[in-house]
Amino acid sequence: MLNEQEKTAVRELLNSVNVIRSKTEELYRIQNEQNMIVHYLQGVMDASEQER
Repeated sequence: MLNEQEKTAVRELLNSVNVIRSKTEELYRIQNEQNMIVHYLQGVMDASEQER
């Protein structure tokens, strides 16, 4: 069995893992949004060059 100090350490570790996972998911989402914006802007630039 774990003593109280060990239980607290395990709980804090699991909380840290959850925070890291959440931040990783957030970064992945932001990168996807940035990629979509870049593709959109590339399309706009290509369209404006074709009009010339």
